[in-house]
Amino acid sequence: MDELAFSRALEALWKLLNEASQYLMTREPWKVVKEEGPSERLSRILWNGLESVRIVATGLLPFMPRVAPQVLAAIGVTDVPASWSALEWGATPNGAELPEPKPIFPRIDKKEYLGAAPAPAPKAARSASPVEEKALIAIDKFFETELKVGTVLTAERVPKSEKLIKLQVDLAEETPRQIVAGIGLAYQPEELVGKQVAVVANLQPAKLMGIESQGMVLAASIDGKPVLLHPDKAVPAGTQVK
Repeated sequence: MDELAFSRALEALWKLLNEASQYLMTREPWKVVKEEGPSERLSRILWNGLESVRIVATGLLPFMPRVAPQVLAAIGVTDVPASWSALEWGATPNGAELPEPKPIFPRIDKKEYLGAAPAPAPKAARSASPVEEKALIAIDKFFETELKVGTVLTAERVPKSEKLIKLQVDLAEETPRQIVAGIGLAYQPEELVGKQVAVVANLQPAKLMGIESQGMVLAASIDGKPVLLHPDKAVPAGTQVK
């Protein structure tokens, strides 16, 4: 304490408390009282345990000024020690009568502490048909989306991204389309080269991590992992999907 090494002081107190706990576990006073009843050996075991608790509680006074006095009072020490001499071994009197024990950290009633739990909100009634939950679109609306089959010419990972792969896709146009796809957790770039994929070809360009994407490849999602859609046999690049 004189060196203001508070952490080392606490370590010493916890060490003493742990050793006292081990002492009681090995001496087993609960067995001694059954075998011998009140005896000198039982008295010595209990006194050593109480003296250890007294020293630890005294040392904790600067750290736990509210709790430590309660611990001392529980073992019959009503006057709070005012000097470090109280840390010397042997101050607990023999034969002292202990007060009625009271819990220092009483168990908290969860319901009383948190209050009555709010009643669960009523669940919204489900629609009889899942189809009715989403608006249906006319066939003309569907045909506004231009779907084509493309052939992947090159594929490489986008730096600093685990999911994104940059593709060059042949759609039978003057130049290949650059498409950034979030399929990097399910596919390696080298296995995509030569693969045919379904592409939404009339999306407005968008930038992903600073790279322009000129379309979107279609994929099913199985447990959050993409599975690319492709024709079951090779077709010319740019073939329209209807």
